[in-house]
Amino acid sequence: GTPMEAAAAMAIDSILKSSEFPSYSMVNMTEEGAGSVSGSFSGSKENIVITLANGEIFASNYIRNLNNIKKSFNISIMPLPGWLNYENLDLEFLEYLHAHFFGSYFIDYEREDVRDFTKRFQKEYKCDPDKYAFLGYDYGLYFLSALHNYGVNFSDCLENHKINSLASDFDWVEIPGEGHHNKSIMLYKMHDFQLWNIDKDLKLD
Repeated sequence: GTPMEAAAAMAIDSILKSSEFPSYSMVNMTEEGAGSVSGSFSGSKENIVITLANGEIFASNYIRNLNNIKKSFNISIMPLPGWLNYENLDLEFLEYLHAHFFGSYFIDYEREDVRDFTKRFQKEYKCDPDKYAFLGYDYGLYFLSALHNYGVNFSDCLENHKINSLASDFDWVEIPGEGHHNKSIMLYKMHDFQLWNIDKDLKLD
């Protein structure tokens, strides 16, 4: 519906074409309605639905519609991570629809080092750390240690620099005229009404 959403959809379309992905289709739900997406579903295979649209009312209606046809199709949805901030979104629907999320960071409170950082932060600042506390720690540790290890020209060595980060991962690509971009994406899944890191904790079914 928005230029940003359209650009993201076209980027994914380009990637799928270049990788010769066997079968997929694109649906403009702004024009065709949220219910139109099921017209592309297969009855014999898993249907992975990447949804690049925001809005709490849209999201609530959308997952309710998909939930109604879940008995007829094997559906896994991949909505935008911002959906988790919607107060009235039914988590049971997300669980039932095998919701997978993607983002630039993921805070796994089951990890011992994350719990330790949280306790130390609470003791020091008398409040819980938010995402910026975790990201500040990760990026600060990453770049300061890179500067320490490689000097002022550390940008030439980023592909070799690894740290034990808390919530982020780093995989840099240099884009001419734009500098370095972190192309790492964290994948996580709703399971038992909790979010789990797919790469480390939970295998895709």
